[in-house]
Amino acid sequence: MSNPEKLDRNNVEDILALTPMQKGMLLHYLKEPESEQYFEQACYNLTGRIHPEKIKNAWEYVVKTNEILRTVLRWQGLAEPVQVVLKNHQVPFFEHDFSGCNCEERLDMVDRLMKNDRNVRIDISRQPFRIILCKLSKNEYQMILSNHHIILDGWSNGIILKEFVAAYESLYTGNEPYISAKNKYREYVKWLQKQDRDIQKEFWSNYLKGFSDWKPFKAAVEKQSKAYGISRYEQELSREFMECITVFIREKGLTLATLFYCAWGILLHKYKGIHDVLFGTTVSGRPVDIKGIQDMVGIFINTVPLRMGIDPSEEVCILLNKINLELARREDFENTPLIDVLSYSGLRNKDNLFDTVVVIQNYPMDERLFRSDSPINISLHKRFYVTRIELALGVRVFDSVILDFTYNTCLFNEESIRKMSEHFVKILEAIIGDARGTSILIKDIQVVDQEEKQQMLLRIKQNNEDLKLIEEVDFDEIF
Repeated sequence: MSNPEKLDRNNVEDILALTPMQKGMLLHYLKEPESEQYFEQACYNLTGRIHPEKIKNAWEYVVKTNEILRTVLRWQGLAEPVQVVLKNHQVPFFEHDFSGCNCEERLDMVDRLMKNDRNVRIDISRQPFRIILCKLSKNEYQMILSNHHIILDGWSNGIILKEFVAAYESLYTGNEPYISAKNKYREYVKWLQKQDRDIQKEFWSNYLKGFSDWKPFKAAVEKQSKAYGISRYEQELSREFMECITVFIREKGLTLATLFYCAWGILLHKYKGIHDVLFGTTVSGRPVDIKGIQDMVGIFINTVPLRMGIDPSEEVCILLNKINLELARREDFENTPLIDVLSYSGLRNKDNLFDTVVVIQNYPMDERLFRSDSPINISLHKRFYVTRIELALGVRVFDSVILDFTYNTCLFNEESIRKMSEHFVKILEAIIGDARGTSILIKDIQVVDQEEKQQMLLRIKQNNEDLKLIEEVDFDEIF
């Protein structure tokens, strides 16, 4: 990797240490320079009264407001890596005009452009964030935002989009955009450095005490090679079902996260035949004792384990309440770096504590983004990111709810993930049924119908597995 150009001292606003999360990402960035891990790309539909120059100017205001978008990382020749905030920084802004092509060709051109953009490695020492604007017609554009995860998380993306639209509206009406005074990322870095690691160690050591190991998934595909590949599968939940979920969590005094964590834990229990369930949960990582933390932009998220002891003869409502209490007890320790949590676990020979992660993506999105009277309207077209976990469930919550499965193609194929998604929804439906006064037991939650059971038995027989074992399998108990 070539040495980055020297920075102008007069253009340096601040120099910060890296957070533990950022250090881990930098280590991977240097270790696997060709990897797409932590590369994030989102393509948005822009409609309305679009002026490309005003779009570019609006982003300039967003960059002025948020110092993390003016930040570059340096590590060569340093005892510890640092992030350098620049006073002035030009974010790369590229424009393409596909309006002369037909509709199908335009979308194909954007898809190819996104793919080519992913092949251009993000240089975090110079330009960790870039923008591409594509004209499809007079009043229709697509905007591609690409960045390294080391500077931004999902919550922050929602904030900068809100500020972008606000700046564009001001410019469109001939007014100067308002640059808000907000707390700096430095405050979060300082807060992290003050955390008591001894107390964190005590909590996580006790939390993981007695946990032996996670049981891996049985591969649904034959491994052709050791190459790691990823794919995605999405399922949208109906509005009627989401209304039932909303009523359920309100009446039970739960959070959406508690409900989805519970359903995922039950699914892992049934799929893996385990009672001590452990999986990763991605948390916002925004401590409430930092003033204005909800408006700050940067990377705050963290992934920490959630442990669930599942008794099949227990009522689901009891498990839900246990998870609620567990999340409250864990909250003060959710900023502990995952690498530290792993070291406290006692599992010395493991690289990971878990092989699945659940991400509840209910980031606050401003209504301004979707107002019909705004000169510009924005909606997500598609997104791309890479995770190294075997299986991740993203629950995207906004005007609809989408289950977004990201999976390792060495272990799963689309059919197996489609079935898993259906089973997950069946578990949710069974839990929601509890709102009608029933008290369902975990073992009574059925996710596999009779036809699937027969297919599973047939596959076992075709694989010449022990017939005695087949006779002992209680599918009603497991699934």
